[in-house]
Amino acid sequence: REIRIAGVEAPSRVAAACSAEQQLGRVAADRLQTLLSGGRVDLQTLQESVGGDPVAVTHRVTVDGRDVGSLQLAEGHVRPRAVGGRSWCA
Repeated sequence: REIRIAGVEAPSRVAAACSAEQQLGRVAADRLQTLLSGGRVDLQTLQESVGGDPVAVTHRVTVDGRDVGSLQLAEGHVRPRAVGGRSWCA
């Protein structure tokens, strides 16, 4: 099952726009798998909005109480979700 982690944007492994994005996506996915296999996983469904308009259903994901999005952000595997997105290929 695929979900969106709240507040972060990850590079794509499958629909990558360039080989650099695909490689970054593999590294991020491998790290995510390691984090998720490290303890009790909890999901909290959220709705992100911009200017009061809903834009996406996302999930806060925690492993043993640690926020997975924040961990991956701190490690540089993802970036904060931006309206309109940015390329990983620059």
